[in-house]
Parts: sequence; C-alpha cells; structure tokens
Amino acid sequence: MKPTQSLKFIHIGDVHIGKERMGGDLPSRDFSEAFDQVVDAAVREKVSFVLIAGDFFDKARIEPNHLAEGEVGLRRLASAGIPVIATEGNHDVLSSYDDRPSWLTYLNSAGLVRLVRTDFNAGQPDMKEWTDSDRRGNWLDLG
Repeated sequence: MKPTQSLKFIHIGDVHIGKERMGGDLPSRDFSEAFDQVVDAAVREKVSFVLIAGDFFDKARIEPNHLAEGEVGLRRLASAGIPVIATEGNHDVLSSYDDRPSWLTYLNSAGLVRLVRTDFNAGQPDMKEWTDSDRRGNWLDLG
C-alpha cells in the first residue's frame, strides 16, 4: 500500500474579530492581528485549507473596519491559493432562528470563504454538496 499525499490544514474557531474589551478601552484590533498570525502560518506551512468553525466575528452587526480587518487575511489566503471553509457560529448570526444573511454569507458570495450551511425544507435538512456554481451546501469535497 502506497502512502497517500498528506493533507495539512488549520482549524480555528472563536476568532471574534471586533470584540470590545473593557468597554472599548482595549483595542479590538488584537483579534484580527491574531487571525493575521494564523494566516501567516497557513501561507508559510502551505496548508491545503483553513477551517473556521464559527464565530469569525464577535457579533452579527459589525463595524465596517472589522469587516475590512477580516477581509485582509481572507484575501491573503485566496492569493496564496488556500481555500477557507467556514461555518457560522452563534456570534455570526442574529439568532439561530433568523435566516437573514450574515457577514459570512457576504464573504461566501465574494468568493473569500466557502460557507457550509444546512438549509431546511419542510422541517427536514436539505443535504446538498457545496459547489462553486451556486455557493451553497452543507458538505463539500476538496478532492
């Protein structure tokens, strides 16, 4: 049996870009700088993909500068040819009962993440492969 090509990826969660601490007295930029360090490691290590397991942002309604801070790192990963797979956490959406788009939905549409999300049809999960053509689905195959 021949060894298969190894798969290397980075798994992160609870990035919380935009989190305010001590009533805003401490800089929120610390969180995006931590994400930038993850991006540096991903590019340096030439990972196959980065998985963001929820709470990329600290809240559903973020300031424009926080969106921009997240986009910088995501664009660097895209430029390096490293796909980003993301799921929404409870901080990324207004409510788990609210199906309005999140900022991760926007980043998915912009091609910066592959947002895996389960849609429901008549109360049942709609199992669908995520594809580049419609950018929707709850599972994907990176080949």
